Amino acid sequence: MAINAILPGQVLANGASDGDLLTVQADGSVAFEAPAGGGIGGSTGSTDNAVLRADGTGGSTLQSSGATIDDTGNLTAAKLSAANFVMTNWGWFSRGTTAIMTLDPDRMRLNGTPLVGLAQLNFATPGQVDLQAVAADHLSQHRSTNPQTFSISNTYTSATSYERLEIAWDTNVATINTTAGSAGGTKRGLQICSATTDEIGFFGATPVDQPATVADPSGGGTVDTEARAAIAAVIDRLQELGLIA
Repeated sequence: MAINAILPGQVLANGASDGDLLTVQADGSVAFEAPAGGGIGGSTGSTDNAVLRADGTGGSTLQSSGATIDDTGNLTAAKLSAANFVMTNWGWFSRGTTAIMTLDPDRMRLNGTPLVGLAQLNFATPGQVDLQAVAADHLSQHRSTNPQTFSISNTYTSATSYERLEIAWDTNVATINTTAGSAGGTKRGLQICSATTDEIGFFGATPVDQPATVADPSGGGTVDTEARAAIAAVIDRLQELGLIA
């Protein structure tokens, strides 16, 4: 089969267009033709390392994307999906449209349920607190020799406006206190045991419920007015604190 010669600089005026391919015809001649499928075209943008993807369903055009692969093979994408399992850049894992695990700004959720103890640890400086299971059934908050503070808020609007309970170490003394912010909040009361049937004990004593009251002094052969007044005042104070009925 003969093939017509193509000379350098030769122009074929048979309707060739930019992007056409030089093809051999059935009679042995050559001609410029549009490639099957219309060729590859489209606007691929100018983002370095961007992953190209199909533009439409024609099979002949490409477009850019938000996903990139850098020169060391690291893939960056807003959301990864495989076999109906989705992960977004906010830490949202799902199967189909059902969320399995989410990372909210202040907590982690599993199937919509917050996980206590697995909340997001958002520290201004990494390594400010170590929260570890140091043994079976033992969760520890520690950081070297630094005394630790644990708080539970009643209200919280900012770092200087809050009401909270604090369990802390202060100069080698363990403390339980209520605190309030410098710019807002009220220092609330602290109650230990909410009912007279609750039990409490000190210094290794067996916990008991609220003891019965003590009667004011009366009768007797010699009456010491001042002593009786002092005893009555002590009884009043014990009752005021709730230590006796």
